Amino acid sequence: MQRDGRQEIGVAVIGAGLRGVWNLGGLLARNFEELRLEVVSLCEVFEPRAAEARSFLEEQYRQAGHPLEIAVYHELDACLADPRVELVMVTTHSDQHREPAERALVAGKKVYLDKPLAHTLEDCNAILAAERRHGSPILLGFTRRYEAAWRKARELVEEGIIGDVQMLLLRAVIPYHVYFHGWHREKRFSGDALNDKSSHHVDAMSWFVDADPVRVSGFGGRRVYLADPDAPKCCRGCDRVCPYRTGPQRKGRQAQDRLPPDKELSWLGGDDIRTGRDVCVFRPGADILDHAVVNLQFENGVVGQLFYSIFGFDSQDQESFEIVGEKGRIRLIRHSGELDIVSEYGEQSRVIDARDAHHDSTHFGADIRLVEELRRFADGAPPVVGCRAGHIASATVFAALESIEAGGAPVEVARH
Repeated sequence: MQRDGRQEIGVAVIGAGLRGVWNLGGLLARNFEELRLEVVSLCEVFEPRAAEARSFLEEQYRQAGHPLEIAVYHELDACLADPRVELVMVTTHSDQHREPAERALVAGKKVYLDKPLAHTLEDCNAILAAERRHGSPILLGFTRRYEAAWRKARELVEEGIIGDVQMLLLRAVIPYHVYFHGWHREKRFSGDALNDKSSHHVDAMSWFVDADPVRVSGFGGRRVYLADPDAPKCCRGCDRVCPYRTGPQRKGRQAQDRLPPDKELSWLGGDDIRTGRDVCVFRPGADILDHAVVNLQFENGVVGQLFYSIFGFDSQDQESFEIVGEKGRIRLIRHSGELDIVSEYGEQSRVIDARDAHHDSTHFGADIRLVEELRRFADGAPPVVGCRAGHIASATVFAALESIEAGGAPVEVARH
């Protein structure tokens, strides 16, 4: 159907979780009048979450003045065969990205793929090869590409305000114990939390210097979330005093994923690592890192460092990014949206507020820009950030993990 000169586009969400439904899907519904993007189908194997996701989205569209019925599929092929679907959003677990991305391309659909590209280099290679084979670009969900402060900082670098970039430092001290509460805790699903979170960081660094990392070295491990053979299975019912407890009631504490219990009744999930979301962080079985320091060398000679910890804490400077040029530097504080700028070899300095009107929304306003980009992408615009960037980011992380395993030995980043 066409209204106000803009064609409505049907969207399928593959993986009906927090990201695909409660973040992006909700924004599509609430901004329907502008975007004309209809979530017409969901593909989700965990039935309680599928039912709840459908109810949530239908209510969001109803409130937006556009009531619709959303089909729920438990098999991918049936979902992709729905004739209403033109754009497919793959928001599954990382190890389940390859199949829906490849099949959606075969079916002739436009594809949005949430980060990271995949959990292994093999799957990253396969997705990139499929994109090239079908000649249909994939849009990647690297949120910093859409955040106002990062875009402003990039604009200033392009203007030459600090001269040619020489060095980068990205500091991420974040309260993401959530990675040890669910499927991320095992590399076979996530490729390590470093892949899930720092593929963002590597992409941002590459974006700012217009170059790919070619060599990395790193040190890291796990020092805080250590396995305890006597740990409870999960947080629910546990009476330990623990700063990392999570669950719908939060035991009086806030957590990184702050959905109220009445908004996601399936929050606790099932009794398995795939769907459960309150596994004790000290429960044996996790094989991911909780911290790392990674040095990167880029093909143009720029060097960078990633300082990463997921046993961090709530603060106003959980993530910062410093870009050092030959005649100045820019320091970006993600949470405040501030840019601290020194230029003209230290003769000038200023602090600017680079926030936009959406800064207090999800991902500091990036998600609203992302759904706007989804509409442009569906209409044929090239992706703001695509599959090749996702491949480079994850390949760099995998090289870093290899270096850490080898005691810091330099490792070349794989190309494809």
